[in-house]
Amino acid sequence: MGSFTAAGLTIELVTAGHADPLTDAVDLAAYRIIQESLTNVRRHSRGTHATIRLTHRPDAVLIDVHSPDGERSPADVLGTNTSAGHGIVGMRERAASVGGTLRASPCPDGGFLVSAVLPRRGGG
Repeated sequence: MGSFTAAGLTIELVTAGHADPLTDAVDLAAYRIIQESLTNVRRHSRGTHATIRLTHRPDAVLIDVHSPDGERSPADVLGTNTSAGHGIVGMRERAASVGGTLRASPCPDGGFLVSAVLPRRGGG
């Protein structure tokens, strides 16, 4: 997260539940989803703040990355913006590779939310 904070992004990390170890595949998927979400906040948002919420359940880890004042173009939301790398489509594929799901959408308040549910024992 250091490179994001060095670029002026303030990141708040909120955790809930007991963080039991994840499989390597799920751990990597979670890391990459968070990394891409923060990259998207930095590239496409007018905001300078993001909240990462990790909820540890016995069966899954829930990841929410919220940018309260992020605004996205339709191409960014759909993951069709070629300048955004793998973007949202890539995050969905990464979540699915371990048996999880990912949603990404604008919020009613004008922000943007990426939410993933990854099974603890997925992918390995």
